[in-house]
Amino acid sequence: MPAELHVPDAEQWPATTRSRIAPHPYSWLQAVHWVAGAGVYAARRQHGPRFGTTTVRIAELCAELSPCRPGVSYLARRTGLSERTVQYHLQMLREAGLLVYAARGTRVKGSRPQASEFLWTIPPVFDAALGIRTVGEGLRRRPVGIEEAGRKTIGQLGKKARRRTRRRRARAASSSTTRTKGTGRKPGMKTATNTSQGTTDCTPILGGFPGTTSAADTRVPSEKAELASGAASSSSPQKPHHPRKRLNRVGRRHQLARELVQQLPWLANTDTARAAWVLRHVADAGWTSAEVIAWLDLMVIPDRRYSPAGLLAYRLQGAHHTWSTPQERQRGLEAARDSRRAEQQRHAGWDESWQPPADQSVLEQIQQIWAASPEEDAQAELISIGDGSLPVLEDIPRQEIVQLRQQAEQDGTVVVMWVESIAATHGYETAETHARRLFTHRIVDRVRHSLRSRHMVLHSGGGWA
Repeated sequence: MPAELHVPDAEQWPATTRSRIAPHPYSWLQAVHWVAGAGVYAARRQHGPRFGTTTVRIAELCAELSPCRPGVSYLARRTGLSERTVQYHLQMLREAGLLVYAARGTRVKGSRPQASEFLWTIPPVFDAALGIRTVGEGLRRRPVGIEEAGRKTIGQLGKKARRRTRRRRARAASSSTTRTKGTGRKPGMKTATNTSQGTTDCTPILGGFPGTTSAADTRVPSEKAELASGAASSSSPQKPHHPRKRLNRVGRRHQLARELVQQLPWLANTDTARAAWVLRHVADAGWTSAEVIAWLDLMVIPDRRYSPAGLLAYRLQGAHHTWSTPQERQRGLEAARDSRRAEQQRHAGWDESWQPPADQSVLEQIQQIWAASPEEDAQAELISIGDGSLPVLEDIPRQEIVQLRQQAEQDGTVVVMWVESIAATHGYETAETHARRLFTHRIVDRVRHSLRSRHMVLHSGGGWA
């Protein structure tokens, strides 16, 4: 009889365990079945489940995972057990030397919990009982042979490892098969009443009265031939296939919240239920996650600090009233896509070609320019154009250009009026290029962003309106 098997908590880690790594999930399940059948595991607690069929079923689910990172909720859902019961069985697998921690699970506030990761291991008691010869030491021991006496046992364990353990279903007791107190009737008997004699006789369910033959009364059902030919329908037709239920209003809110939490990094730690409550208006109006992101891209981020859910609520104020129709949402979505595409094209060449200067004096000059006042910044960004068809910046006094930029800093309509006046004869693309040279990229981008925040999105022709 093998010695009792109980591994303390300190030896349930790769650096301290005496078990060896199982070369394959199949070999590991052989050891699990042996521990369950041999009864060598010795529990130290007096309550909870015992090592048996349910433990083997959980081990089979763990053998399907690679890496072996079974969540307690996942195993509870697959087996129909409570999470506490699943924890008991995982503890028994560790105490039996069949599992060791590769990484302990984490539950950090503000982040998603991580399940523990395990290694499949085989205890030395199993090798000693079956006569398995191993080489090496510690966790990396490996089998090289087996004695003749253990070949039959390992073969039987292999058959068990190939089979899947099924959960036993409890049979419901019926009135005809239960023993009635004081009558002497046995399960599997039915009562036949003889009205002439006033007595009852107990007969087997599958048999007839004494002296009769059940084969003589056996007839093929009359509807069998009709069912085979398709002339009649079965008395127990198949259940109709019900289509998948559609999400209700609350489910749609949570679905939209989950999508945004996954797509927006600044919402990663937000509770889904809280985000669903913030998104209730746009979700009820039929918004998609892409439309919500497009709206958020067009909104100005406030200077005040908010929580992620509070910032989402602030930036979604009045969204369902402004984009009240699918057509308006589609136009806004296209405008946001065009804006992102133009920004990527504008910065692509700069990001790829620019290299930081190696001269330290040049770096100091760049830092002085960045730290300059708005007036000095405006004077440093003067760019001359001389195509003859547009107002030439060289003909405009420098002080007047500085004043125009200062006015544009305070009132963005100066930029809009400049663009509209040039676009009437040269088009919006040329007008915007000229405005960027006159007012700088920073001012023009800020004005465009302000226009979008007021829901003045671009038309398909690229105009400002």
